[in-house]
Amino acid sequence: MTDRPCPRCGNPVPVDSGASGPTQCPRCLLRPPWDRPAPIAITLGPGQSFVPPSIEELSEHIVGYDVNAKIGQGGMGAVYSGRQKSLDRPVAIKILPPQIASRPGFRERFAREGRALAKLNHPNIVAVYDFGQAGPYAMLVMELVEGANLREVLAQGRLSQAEALEIIPQLCDALSYAHEEGVVHRDIKPENLLFDARGRLKITDFGLAKLLATKSDSSETESDSREADADAEPADQDSPTRGVVGTIHYMAPEQLEKPRSVDHRADLYALGVVFYEMLTGELPIGRFEPPSSRVNLPPAGSSGPPGISIDIRLDEVVLKALEKQPEKRYANAAEILSDLHSIERQPDAATDSHPDESGDLRQNARRYAATASNFASTAYRRGRESATDLQHSLLKHPSVDGPAVVSAVLLIGGCGLAMFLSSEPRGEFAALLTFVVACVAALILARLALSREERQRTDEGNLLIRFVLGAEYLMVAGVAVVAPVIVAIVTWIAIQGDVREPGQSGWFRDWVHVVSVATIISAAFWLTVLVLHVLFPAALRYLFKPFVGRISVRAAALSTLLLVLLITGAAGTLISMPYRPYVEGEPVPPELIDQLSPRDAAVARNVERQKRTYQDLMEQADLERRRIPEPSGLGGRRSEKVIVPEESREVRKR
Repeated sequence: MTDRPCPRCGNPVPVDSGASGPTQCPRCLLRPPWDRPAPIAITLGPGQSFVPPSIEELSEHIVGYDVNAKIGQGGMGAVYSGRQKSLDRPVAIKILPPQIASRPGFRERFAREGRALAKLNHPNIVAVYDFGQAGPYAMLVMELVEGANLREVLAQGRLSQAEALEIIPQLCDALSYAHEEGVVHRDIKPENLLFDARGRLKITDFGLAKLLATKSDSSETESDSREADADAEPADQDSPTRGVVGTIHYMAPEQLEKPRSVDHRADLYALGVVFYEMLTGELPIGRFEPPSSRVNLPPAGSSGPPGISIDIRLDEVVLKALEKQPEKRYANAAEILSDLHSIERQPDAATDSHPDESGDLRQNARRYAATASNFASTAYRRGRESATDLQHSLLKHPSVDGPAVVSAVLLIGGCGLAMFLSSEPRGEFAALLTFVVACVAALILARLALSREERQRTDEGNLLIRFVLGAEYLMVAGVAVVAPVIVAIVTWIAIQGDVREPGQSGWFRDWVHVVSVATIISAAFWLTVLVLHVLFPAALRYLFKPFVGRISVRAAALSTLLLVLLITGAAGTLISMPYRPYVEGEPVPPELIDQLSPRDAAVARNVERQKRTYQDLMEQADLERRRIPEPSGLGGRRSEKVIVPEESREVRKR
């Protein structure tokens, strides 16, 4: 006996010494002519390819295992048969190409496959023994299943109803267990359904699985679920899945339309596709007929009734699993298994003219109860998933996100409480105090979170930190903008007097002066800030980080030029429209009084009004002196007494 390589897969085949011609291995003999293995080189990109290592080369990197032969390869790498030395048991060793293993996210995805399978302990699921690194290759050690897969079985023709009903319940049982453990396969297809030497079904290749939160192991599993959920939709441009994972003809519609919202019902759709293919030998593509209508046809050359080969009740099971909308499908695999058991228990129900209505009622009641229970458990699991996802998204880095959340709550809550207190009688001081305390506390916590974020060097900046600091800095910037203007106006009023209202004489000159002075003071303030920022760049960057950076020489020069032009223009406007000097008591013509400052104009008007009042009083006194004669005295002479009003005396004193 000698070993010859199989012409299709390359594995050694023992043959007689005198035999001639190519001899295929038993596995390849079951394959149809068109079903050939993948080529030796896997294309990874322009100018890149992967040639699976030889047995000798791989053995140099693997410790604790004997590598026997390469049994297959695919898009994720190659699979070898081997033996674990410590336990002396056969194993399957799956490796990744070094080019793929070095890409961001691929090793995590490969390790996720091992973790997902390691959580599952079921007779119809391929067991995982170990995973790790073997030199440049990522390695996954699994249970060795030496039988054929369902694709090789279907290559011999469609299955009978009895044969399909031997396989589908095992698939339902395995998927029900996996879904309860929080694992969604997302790539159920005949190639991933293997049969061991005893004909028992084994599901393999959970490399595309998406982990969900489980009912048990709440802490560890939920953490793994979040990690797997993040890895399942990688942002890496080199990812082969790019968010959509699976095999096109076995993928549920939501896997193509909304790949991020896929749940366990996608596996039920793929189960329906496999079930349909097993019964009809065809894929349910486009407008397809039910399995019984497709298969139950009259024999060739006969016009009689069709021969019954598929129970018509299976149509309902298959079509319900193939519903386009997930909510119209079965809620879980256990419901499919229950319907199949009911059909098996009543094989003649289709021809029974007196069905057991009470039995149907009991069956429907049990089915509705199971549906309600599953709905409640699913709702509970989804609620816990949402709460966990929300907590994970808000507190991805607790030492950073915790103070950030508290600072945002303090800022928003303090502003709201201050507005409420300001509406109360005599609550202005309490409102101002609350607002200031909340702003200061929020600023301190936000800066603390920012310093921790810088020390941890997280990839993404926390938005809450930047929201709080941005709001605080905008308040400071608002005060910095408004304060110079207020100072300018108050100072001008203290020197020149109140600004005259529009329409009064000289109001335009007053407003020109106010605006010019406010512009000069504001521009001078910002010019000072700019000079300080240029001379001491670290100071402002520290005070207003992370929004303020080093200013360039060109930007500083342009800003300085603009501020100087504003100061020069405002000063030129003041010089071109000066106030007329005024000396108290000096008469001012009415046409020139609008050129005085508001204070001087008020004094001039007051002096002019007092002069007019004095003149009026003097004229009145003269009139009174003429009208009142004084009685004659001694010597016969007469005199007049002048009566001067009290107001005139006051004016004279002045």
